[in-house]
This record gives sequence, structure tokens and C-alpha cells, in this order.
Amino acid sequence: MSAMKRVFPLFLVASLLTVVASCVGSRNPASDEKTSKIDERLIGEWNVDGDSVWKATKSKDVENALDVDAPKPKGPGHVLVFATTIKSQGYLSIINVKDKKSKEASYLICRYEFSDNDTVNIRFMKPKALAKAIQEKQIIGEMVKKDNDKKDTPVITDTPEGIARYLEAHADECFTGKNEVLTCKRRK
Repeated sequence: MSAMKRVFPLFLVASLLTVVASCVGSRNPASDEKTSKIDERLIGEWNVDGDSVWKATKSKDVENALDVDAPKPKGPGHVLVFATTIKSQGYLSIINVKDKKSKEASYLICRYEFSDNDTVNIRFMKPKALAKAIQEKQIIGEMVKKDNDKKDTPVITDTPEGIARYLEAHADECFTGKNEVLTCKRRK
């Protein structure tokens, strides 16, 4: 086995952890069990940024949600995903199943788009853009100190309706950049 084949998975794990660690959390989803609509195109098995395999199925326990198994260490584990469309753009609200009932539950809100029937690109919110939006009162949130971080991290505390209003007006400002994209290819 070549050195690159041995080292590449380590780079993949590091890049996924960097993306997730720098993500903005939200106390509420952009849509929930009542307002979400399952995007059937997301159902299936996906190769995520290389060799990690994630499986998305309709949830048997939660209405209008997808269950996604993204095995650790390369994925977040078992998560619930709520999909919604705002101004013709697709958004996902993702939460770890074990954290859903916690008062400190944190959803990850992402934008997604299909580049073809078998490729979906997931974009993460930029913390700087959200920090500015919170400061300018475009969205309700707070700046929180996370474990060993030197900087405060933005956390959205707005309602789903407030999040939708913000995304409708400002999504292009907070979902930009090449480094914040996770590419998923359907397994055949």
C-alpha cells in the first residue's frame, strides 16, 4: 500500500473534524417534524468526501425526518435530518439523535444542492457571517465560549420562522467558500 493511501484517510478525518468544529450551531431547526418535507433524492447510501459511507433512510420514529447513519470516527454517528426549501434553496437541519431531547440541543443548519442526480454538495454556515448577523440583529443568537476555543462561537437561538426569514434574505452571505463544502456521491 502506498504512503498516500495510508495517509489520505487521516487527512479526510482531519478535514471533516475541522469543518464540523468550525460549524455554527442552532438551538432550533430551520424546519421541524411538522414543517419539513423529505427530499426523496437524499435517501440512499453515499460516499462522503472519499471513503466514508453514510446511509440515509426515512425515519421510522420521527415524522418527516431522515435517519442518517454516519459511522464514527469519520462521521457524526446517528443523526436526524430535517429538510426544507426556502426561496428555492434546499436546507438541512441536522441533530445527533442522542442530543435531540437535551436543553442544549444544537442543530447544524446546512445548505444543500445537487450538481447531478448522484452528487449532492452540502455547505456549512460561516461563523464570521453569523457573528456579524447576530451583532447586527439580523438573527437572534449569542456568542458562546466553546471548550478550548480562543474565540467565541456564534449560536443561533432564533425560532424556526426567524431562521427562515434570515436565510431568505441573507443565505448567500453565510454559505460561501470552497472549504465549507462536503461532497456526497451516491453509491451504485
